[in-house]
Amino acid sequence: MRTKANAHTLTGHTHTVASVIAQVSEPQVITGSHDTIIRLWDLAAIRSICSLTNHKKSVRDVIFHPTLNMFASGSPDTIKQWKCPESKFIQNLSGHNAIVICLAVNPGGVLVSGGDNGIHHFWDWRTGYNFQRL
Repeated sequence: MRTKANAHTLTGHTHTVASVIAQVSEPQVITGSHDTIIRLWDLAAIRSICSLTNHKKSVRDVIFHPTLNMFASGSPDTIKQWKCPESKFIQNLSGHNAIVICLAVNPGGVLVSGGDNGIHHFWDWRTGYNFQRL
């Protein structure tokens, strides 16, 4: 039942949480923060189960791939791909000359990233190839 009462607080980030995503199949949430850390949370146990520290700058967005058990994270300098549930780093997608502020991916495997300069980059999810800029 929904109430205005705080049921639980997930603590661990030391700066602004910029993005939160939830898995449909698992009681898990992934957060990206300006503290440069991505955290995976087990909602059943109400605790952080993993901290990913590969980003060197603030994490601005995290997204799940709609059909693969993977997610991506964006920061000012790069986009990173990860495999769930083990949170294994897969690859870097480099090429933005601006701060990556948003990400989206479709079921066909096209990842779109938006920069603070108004330019969108289109990537092939599997290869990491940047095939178009608008």
